Amino acid sequence: MKSPSKYFLSAIFLVCTLGFNSSAFSVLTSAKDANHPTFTLQTRNPLASKDSPISISSFAVYMKVDGKWDYANAVWEIKAHRDTSLEVKTITYGVTPKGFNTSVAARPLVQGREYQGVGFSGNANGSVDFTR
Repeated sequence: MKSPSKYFLSAIFLVCTLGFNSSAFSVLTSAKDANHPTFTLQTRNPLASKDSPISISSFAVYMKVDGKWDYANAVWEIKAHRDTSLEVKTITYGVTPKGFNTSVAARPLVQGREYQGVGFSGNANGSVDFTR
């Protein structure tokens, strides 16, 4: 029995990499202003530029309550107009980007509390945990 060629294995690896990573993204946070953290969305696709915008349909921030994320009660949420997805690179807490609507108005972040920022797209999401 012949063993698979290195080109065949390389093709399989490439398909798996593109298939599993093309829509996944990371969310990073910067707290220069603790009351209005900035979230940076980056692709996890090793073949794409980290500076490429990410297409999302919504973004929300949740607070941890009694050791669990309170996904039923966002402290801030934005959604793209007409259930579409829009490309963004950064999002600042409480600032609604062009093309999005505020579905939950931003509440003040409480010092010492844990939060999670989550971006949603049609087939993937990305999130980051942070403390105010």
